[in-house]
Amino acid sequence: RSKVLRELHHYDAALADCDRALSLNHNCANALNNRGIILVKLQRFDEALADYSRAISVSPNYADAFNNRGIVLQTQNQINKALINYNTAIKLNPNQAKFLYNRGIALNKLSRFNEALADYDKALTIDPDYTDALYNRGNAKQKLRKFDESLADYNKAIATKPGHVDAHWNKSLQLLLLGDFESGWPLYEWRWKRKQLTSPARNFKQPLWLGNENLNGKCILLHWEQGLGDTIQFSRYAKEISKLGCKVILEVQKPLITLMEEIHGVDMLIEEGSELPQFDFHCPLMSLPLALKTTLKNIPNEIAYLKSNKEKLEEWSTRLGKKIVPRVGIVWNGNSAHKNDANRSISLQKMIEGIPKTYDLISLQTEVRKNDILTLRQATHMQHFGKKIDNYLRYYAVLL
Repeated sequence: RSKVLRELHHYDAALADCDRALSLNHNCANALNNRGIILVKLQRFDEALADYSRAISVSPNYADAFNNRGIVLQTQNQINKALINYNTAIKLNPNQAKFLYNRGIALNKLSRFNEALADYDKALTIDPDYTDALYNRGNAKQKLRKFDESLADYNKAIATKPGHVDAHWNKSLQLLLLGDFESGWPLYEWRWKRKQLTSPARNFKQPLWLGNENLNGKCILLHWEQGLGDTIQFSRYAKEISKLGCKVILEVQKPLITLMEEIHGVDMLIEEGSELPQFDFHCPLMSLPLALKTTLKNIPNEIAYLKSNKEKLEEWSTRLGKKIVPRVGIVWNGNSAHKNDANRSISLQKMIEGIPKTYDLISLQTEVRKNDILTLRQATHMQHFGKKIDNYLRYYAVLL
């Protein structure tokens, strides 16, 4: 009964049934494994791990328990330990597609893409309609720059499961990467269906504008989404929207307010969380390329659409001193909490070892991680200001 209750998402009741079963037989491996699954649904991962381990101690050949323990370890980012458990599960039952698929995911995270491909291939041999295996095989092929094969897998996944959000999403990213904007930007709208999206869709009574309605004489709200860099990148479209004869309100994150004060095409700049004025339409910043039918030939490319003010330029000119050799501003770490931080950040040592010492390096890094402190102290050809770079306007002034 606990399995039925679990399928119905009645997790507390399902857990109670498992506890009753275990009170009658505390060495019931199936009950322990099932309780572990329920505890994962309740995000009680350490307890789940304990139950899977007990199930394995009771039944050392319990392949499902090894697989499930691997899933939890992977959730906790203990990828190598997860891999050991998947290996055992596959050794015990080599014809279980989900075991091969899960090991493929772990190998993918370890950037062992060719090995991941082999596991996805085996999983799909066992179950040709395994949609997630098709999708993740496409991801591995994308990493290996096998773009045609990757697109084929995304298309197969979508054909098998038309509502597969991530297959649509990753297909859009690949098309954009390849410069196929006409196909990529429409698919990019699938981002709103993703559970992992950092900024969910906004609900306004005013209609979403994606380029169809006439904006002449109207007022449109362009609002931020996702990261600060995305706002900086796509704010260039404000000027293009203003050319349509409308009033433009731009809403941005607090750290960007000063930087955006003089951006072209904006009639009113609003800080996130502030009360919004009246407007007729709205559009997220990253939907503007779709709305304006952006291609490689018509990307807005006005140079220096952002600028620093005179006072900040003078302040930093004094602080930096006379420029004798070219200056290079560098940042080597992003947000350590970002799930893809390993691919977005590098060590300071790796960053500077490839830059000739004939340049005057300016550290634009405000937060320095412990493993970079010694390198920073030894880098005599680099100036570091840390917290003195307290907003993006100063950041820009340093670059100038």
